[in-house]
Amino acid sequence: MPLSDRVPTRDVHRQTESTVSLVDAGDVARAALFALLAPCAWLVPPRDWPLVCGVLANGWARMRTLEDPQWRAIVSRALGEREIDVSPAAIRERALANNLEFMLQLLRMWGPRRGRWHPDVELVGREYIDAGLRQGRGVILWVHRFRPFVHFVAFSHAGLAVCRPSGRHHGEFYRSRIGRYWLNPLQTGLEDRYCARVVVGDRTFGHLRELQQRLWRKAIVSMYADHLEGSRNIDVPFLEGWLSLSTQAVSLAVQSNSQILPVFPVSDAAGRFRVIVEPSLNIAGNDRASVDAAVMRHARRLEWYVLRYPDQWHGWDRVRGRQPHLVPVQS
Repeated sequence: MPLSDRVPTRDVHRQTESTVSLVDAGDVARAALFALLAPCAWLVPPRDWPLVCGVLANGWARMRTLEDPQWRAIVSRALGEREIDVSPAAIRERALANNLEFMLQLLRMWGPRRGRWHPDVELVGREYIDAGLRQGRGVILWVHRFRPFVHFVAFSHAGLAVCRPSGRHHGEFYRSRIGRYWLNPLQTGLEDRYCARVVVGDRTFGHLRELQQRLWRKAIVSMYADHLEGSRNIDVPFLEGWLSLSTQAVSLAVQSNSQILPVFPVSDAAGRFRVIVEPSLNIAGNDRASVDAAVMRHARRLEWYVLRYPDQWHGWDRVRGRQPHLVPVQS
């Protein structure tokens, strides 16, 4: 199995430097929203952020008519006959509130150390990380996208030196050159306080070789569980549909003989967060079929978290209803 576990990207229309505009309306709108939220970030105590964001999200939902039948259809189709405590419209509204709260967190982190946001976050399952390191190799933390950023803080507070692969233009502002080069560093600079960055090149495998070498040296690598462009992805049965997930992190674990630990950053109460580390995935062999089987089995565990924290999961729009062929999806 190749180290990169990558596939050709001939059908992907990538944004290159020549095609990215100087200014983009989406980036401008997001920057304006950050500016409008700045007074709230510094004048409202963090314990009151969930309440304030809930009120703002409710108004935003009404203005954007998020009682949208398309959104209801996406969630309802994915759930099928399963019953949860919140409606699809409420999931969308709460997800908006969580996004607004994340923006407040970022804003409050930029400032004097004394006044910064210090999250109430608990790391659960630290023993699995320690056990993986005792095997003589590093460990991969396979982070699922629920509550953002808090996992970096939790690992740092626990005294864990963690690195992460990150695209050159990673951040909230990626559609324009001004966003990429002037605004994104505000976010990546905060992340770099807690987690070292390994830059991902556009068409090279260098970052994967770097990560493998670090794992051989007992490093801790954080990688997102996502569909990744330029990597090998497979469609896995998920709820009543199908979800595309990259096999890259699992393949890297096999190649480096490291354990891969699923991580779920969630919030059980307003202003309180838990970063849950689970036991290592069971990968039967080092062939591609074993990697795929491990990813498919793990999707069932992801379902449990999605049904318990439906408003915190950033993936509803990626669940497809029609049945695809069980072959890798080329991105």
